[in-house]
Amino acid sequence: MTSRSRRPIVIADYDPRWPRHFEAQRDLIARACGRGAFVAIEHIASTAVPGLAAKPIIDITAAVPAIGTRRLSEV
Repeated sequence: MTSRSRRPIVIADYDPRWPRHFEAQRDLIARACGRGAFVAIEHIASTAVPGLAAKPIIDITAAVPAIGTRRLSEV
């Protein structure tokens, strides 16, 4: 068992700042990776649901453009 697995799970009341925290991180990711690197960067999971109590961790997913088989061989 690692020390990480011994930490208590914290559930917090909904924080109306969570969407702004996501937007700031989304903008940092988009700038760091360059325009066109992603089709979308989305705020997901419980902190993305207004009014829902959640673990206070902003979860983010990013979708990349489709990579064809030909182009994939170049990667």
